[in-house]
Amino acid sequence: MLGLAREGKPIRVVDDQFVSPTYTRDLADAVARLLAVDPPGGVYHLTNGGACSFFEFAHTLFTQAGLRPDLASVKRADRPSKARRAASSLLRDTRLAGLGLPPLRPWPEALRAYLAERASRGASS
Repeated sequence: MLGLAREGKPIRVVDDQFVSPTYTRDLADAVARLLAVDPPGGVYHLTNGGACSFFEFAHTLFTQAGLRPDLASVKRADRPSKARRAASSLLRDTRLAGLGLPPLRPWPEALRAYLAERASRGASS
């Protein structure tokens, strides 16, 4: 997305498909904390807090990055794809608190941290 914005290309992103964005560093830290408490088996959904549409994520990304691309929202029906995708891929963490572990931070805060890390590395796309 950042590369497209810098290329000046119009960007069209679906606003009716929802996700739980998760920063991989936060995920890795949460998995390490989880393994340290030796939890019982089972499934754990580890995601940064909150949810958003792909459009909301893109808009927040560009705002935080200080970019103003030609961004517009579209519906999934307007972007046909051979891949079948659910309208909602939301995950909810319901088990960390029961182990006394803190939840992952909200996704906009994690996104800000990611962009700061990228900037410190001098990433350009």
